[in-house]
Amino acid sequence: MNTGITIDLTNLSEDELLDLYSMYKSANIAHQLWCRRHENIPEHFSIIFVTLLERIKRVTEKNSEGVKTPDVDLDALIDTIYIGCRSMFCENPGLKNNYTLQNCLRKANYHNEARVIDNILQEKKFTDSIMKDESFFSLVKLVSNKSIAHQESLSGKKREKIDYRYKFLNDNSNICEFQYYIFRCHRIYENIVKEYGDTLLNDLKIKNNDI
Repeated sequence: MNTGITIDLTNLSEDELLDLYSMYKSANIAHQLWCRRHENIPEHFSIIFVTLLERIKRVTEKNSEGVKTPDVDLDALIDTIYIGCRSMFCENPGLKNNYTLQNCLRKANYHNEARVIDNILQEKKFTDSIMKDESFFSLVKLVSNKSIAHQESLSGKKREKIDYRYKFLNDNSNICEFQYYIFRCHRIYENIVKEYGDTLLNDLKIKNNDI
């Protein structure tokens, strides 16, 4: 999704975006084109996703550097990842005006693809002994709802998992599994917007040949 350029894509015309897309074939550029058609999808959505990936990458780097929780900076960074994932993937499906990845697809009538993403997020694929009975969706909701956005008095396994959330992502094996959920979901979205960009590009070529 990184184009390798620093142009503010939101300020470009559709023709300018198409010129860039023909050169870079970037999903970020295709997203901007897609937003011109679906005005109820925020243009900055791709930026939010890229920021989330950068935060995950930074945690991975800190883990490789040997930084261990408890660490104020590391722990704060990990909490922003949980919150970012909640807002992007794990809102209540009934809140249709919240801009999750799935709702962006539903607004463009890609309901089947949105359901596939919902199903991916409900899979229990973590191999960690403490988190193995949690899905991506349930883990993110538990941590963000019960301990970050709100503080609740909990006991037993829920309390154990919330207290363990930093150590969980302080392990690169776990963060790799965590990130794999995100990549699988985003690949679905990326394919849709790039297909749209390719269609626009092809239509433009046909139009130019007809002139």
